[in-house]
Amino acid sequence: MQQLHTSQVFSRVVRATPTALLNVIIALGIYNFGWGFADPFFSQFLRTFSDHYTVIGLLAAVINAITIVMVIPVGGLLERISRRQVLDIGRLGYVCVGVLYVCAGAFHSLPLLVVALMCNGFFLPFVWTSVIATVESESTKENASMMYGFYTTMRQLLWALGLLCALCLLPYIPLYGLFIPVIIFPLISFWYSRKLPDPQERASAARIASILLSPWMLLRSFYRDALQFPRELWIAYTIHFFVHMIYTATIIFLPLYVVSQGHPMFLAGVLAFILTIPFIMSMLSSGLPQAAEHWRMAAVGVAIFTVGFFGLSFFHTSFQAIAFWGLCVMCGYACVIPALGGIITATTPRPVIGTSSAMVDITEFGAALVAAPTIGFVIDTFSWQNFFFSITVYCGMLTLAVIAIRRAFRLADIRFMHRHPHMNKRPYVL
Repeated sequence: MQQLHTSQVFSRVVRATPTALLNVIIALGIYNFGWGFADPFFSQFLRTFSDHYTVIGLLAAVINAITIVMVIPVGGLLERISRRQVLDIGRLGYVCVGVLYVCAGAFHSLPLLVVALMCNGFFLPFVWTSVIATVESESTKENASMMYGFYTTMRQLLWALGLLCALCLLPYIPLYGLFIPVIIFPLISFWYSRKLPDPQERASAARIASILLSPWMLLRSFYRDALQFPRELWIAYTIHFFVHMIYTATIIFLPLYVVSQGHPMFLAGVLAFILTIPFIMSMLSSGLPQAAEHWRMAAVGVAIFTVGFFGLSFFHTSFQAIAFWGLCVMCGYACVIPALGGIITATTPRPVIGTSSAMVDITEFGAALVAAPTIGFVIDTFSWQNFFFSITVYCGMLTLAVIAIRRAFRLADIRFMHRHPHMNKRPYVL
């Protein structure tokens, strides 16, 4: 019965998904399949260059620093040229990124690794910002959470399949060999998209370069668009920033914790697969924010974070305990993201969707930029147990903040409806 229900949900979501968005999701799934080989072992790959967690965090932060610089120019591109063309630039750029990672690992060259990380950060927003812009533009206020959930599910499902293939190859190839699919599958994704019609006009290389090389114009445009963001949207961005710091702590450092406790790297890959299960199921959970309040769902998700890290703070060293509490944390994340995505989509003014997508990326990569080196420093200076306890307190405070935000908006909504009893449309996305 449950299997039938799940298939019905999947069929309903696919039928409800606009064709343009469905094609982008399929293309991104192919691209993500390639990254599924390397992504789960990325922190382990960085660890081959340094055993210090602070250095690992700083290396990971290089990607995010470059990405933040590029997000606004890419957001400007999305307002002026075809979203497909922006996505194509990113996918072809990642072919070069994959080559650089393979060479850096093969020659164990730290300078080459830094170049690879910088190129990774440069091309990353071309992919993700254009995809988020497509999701936002093709979604409505009513189905926003469902579209975000479907996009997340398909993206992570193909990523998980790539991870399973990587686990089979891990005993036979070096870590840098896992980046070879990063070279191959972006090309396949690009080829798939080229067969589809592009409804938007494609720009010349000279026009793209002129837009990217006009930072002050883009900053003024970004600032002008950001002034149109409502208060609720800014609050959602702020919570998204703090939530993504928790995601960074889990994805980058929990696999490193597994290896630090004497478990083999294979189990670190198994943990990465377990952590992605909630993302695969997020298409089902994405219906919850539509039936319940968005902010209530976000509060529930952050509360689940707190429970997961509270369990990890007991310093369990068995793989089963680490996997269970890590899965708990990611279940919370799978609840929060569709809810916040629905709020952001519903409150973003349509003329500034590209800028809103850029702002989502700024919050995500800004959070990772702050969190990665900070967490590495805490672990090096104190201990894993102190880190888990500290982030438990952090999650508890974030839970209280989200509950307070929900209550404030609910009271404002009640006051508005009391003053305007004949209004059917409620002013706040709760």
